Amino acid sequence: DLAESLTQGSGAAAKALAWLAHETITLDGLVARVDEEVCVGCGECAAVCPFQALEMVGEGKKQKARVISAACKGCGVCAGSCPTGAIIPAGFTDEMILAQIDEALAVNPEKKILAFCCNWCSYAGADFAGVSRLAYPPQVRIIRTLCAGRIHPRFILHAFERGAGQVLVSGCHPPGDCHYISGNLRAQERVEKLRPKLAKRGIDPSRLRLAWISTTEGRVFQQIIREMAEALERGQPQGSSGLS
Repeated sequence: DLAESLTQGSGAAAKALAWLAHETITLDGLVARVDEEVCVGCGECAAVCPFQALEMVGEGKKQKARVISAACKGCGVCAGSCPTGAIIPAGFTDEMILAQIDEALAVNPEKKILAFCCNWCSYAGADFAGVSRLAYPPQVRIIRTLCAGRIHPRFILHAFERGAGQVLVSGCHPPGDCHYISGNLRAQERVEKLRPKLAKRGIDPSRLRLAWISTTEGRVFQQIIREMAEALERGQPQGSSGLS
């Protein structure tokens, strides 16, 4: 439709002019950085970044990842794929998240549900359940990340190593609701790849759950946590941690 196309084009041009009208542009402070001493130049981060905010510089063994600050949104999807921990997202470092896991599971970890929630949807959905007074089991411990794509498989393994009864990875509904375009799909890929590895370690894969929860789905969050808590109460086979 010509009229609709012209309207959309005019809207896009207006947005561009709004940016061009300023001599300087203020960027979001949540920008990732690369520890070049740890980076092995595998290129995995650049391959998964939904904003093409990473580039590989150098050649051969000297190749390293570099963040394009103007394009980076700080989502952490790159860090969720980094095999060496060389990507350091502002405010959501590996050390911070691992410390939260340790604290959440410090007492009676086998009775706890550790829930990784993305800031924009599932965390807001959990908050909506709270303000709506939708009661859910108290043994859930929530760890907030900007995006489900920030959740590295080693966080999940660390939780099971610490004895977590169950682990939930939650985010925005696919395919189009993710605030960071494809972060939820990356999270889904990692969870599915991790399941057989859990089984090999003697950990029941059903203890790891993936769920999509929007900002208004407080009842969905409530129901999921209830189901996971009921599984724990039934004495669902937990398996050993499989880790040492």
